[in-house]
Amino acid sequence: MDTSWNKAMQAIFTIHLQSTDTNGLNTPPVPSAYMMQYQNGLIGKHFKTLMQTAVFHIHDIVSDPQFTLVKALGKLGALLWIAEINDLEQYLEDLEV
Repeated sequence: MDTSWNKAMQAIFTIHLQSTDTNGLNTPPVPSAYMMQYQNGLIGKHFKTLMQTAVFHIHDIVSDPQFTLVKALGKLGALLWIAEINDLEQYLEDLEV
């Protein structure tokens, strides 16, 4: 499987990410250029934003297995960054799956 992320793919993703409509998200506008420039030094809020939005912007620039991985990471991120857990037993079962 090709795992390279070339400059053209990064530029396309940066543009897609910048166009993210953040209405309904608990995040400010996406600083995509900053995130790409400092991609090896991102912090939690950047990862949270990427996990919430990447699946909508990456489908046309990655392979099918990579897209499947991004979708799975998005689902996992939704479980990890939950603000309030009402039913801990159900939460732990969902997390295990």
